[in-house]
Amino acid sequence: MIGHLQPTELPSELLPIATEPEALTWLHEKALQPFLDEVRSEWVEEIERMWQHVEFSLTELLVKEDANIGRFSEEAERGVEGAAGNLKQAEDRHAVLLARRERRREELERQKALTLQKVERITSALILPHPDREAPEIRRLRPNLETEATAMEVVMAFEQEHGRQVFDVHEKNLGYML
Repeated sequence: MIGHLQPTELPSELLPIATEPEALTWLHEKALQPFLDEVRSEWVEEIERMWQHVEFSLTELLVKEDANIGRFSEEAERGVEGAAGNLKQAEDRHAVLLARRERRREELERQKALTLQKVERITSALILPHPDREAPEIRRLRPNLETEATAMEVVMAFEQEHGRQVFDVHEKNLGYML
C-alpha cells in the first residue's frame, strides 16, 4: 500500500486531525521518556561501576599516603634528617588525592543527570484515504509483506545515508489501518 501513496491536492475540507496541535505530550510520554529511562538505567549502572573503581583506587592510595604520613611523622619526631620534608610532601599528596576523589565524586554525580535536548520535528504527513477507495481494484488490496519489507529497507537506507539514526519498529505495529 505504501507504493500507492501519492502527493495530491488538498481536499476542500480537511479532517479535524489535520489542524490538531502536535502530539508532543504523547511523544514525550510514550516514546521519549521511556527511551530516556532505559538509557538512564543503563548509564547509572555504568556510573556505579566507575564510582566503585574510583572509591576503591583512590581510597587505597589515600591509605598508603596515611601510612607514609604516620611513618614520616614518627621519623620527624625522632629527628631523622629530611623527615620533615618527606612529611610535607606526603601531606600534600594526601590533600591532592582527597580533592581528586571529591572532584570525581561530583563529576560522577553530575553524569547521572540525563536530559533530552534538541528534539525537533522533521516533518509531518497527512495520509488521507484514497478517493476511489470503494472501487473494486482498490478495495481488494491486501498487505504484501515482501513489498513492505523492501520499502522499509529502502527508506531505512535513505535515512541512514543522511546521518539519521534509524530504529526498526515494524514488529511493534505502531501504524494504523483505516
